[in-house]
Amino acid sequence: MDEYIEKHLYDVLLSIEETESYFEGRPKIYQDFEKNILRQRAGSGRR
Repeated sequence: MDEYIEKHLYDVLLSIEETESYFEGRPKIYQDFEKNILRQRAGSGRR
């Protein structure tokens, strides 16, 4: 696999794992996410 593509896929994987870490120990319910501005910002990558 091309190194450039592999790097980007790895970055996507890290982003997914980081976003999922905000939901550890809780069910992933969209309505809860929609109501929680902190989780929305965490999921969008804003800091």
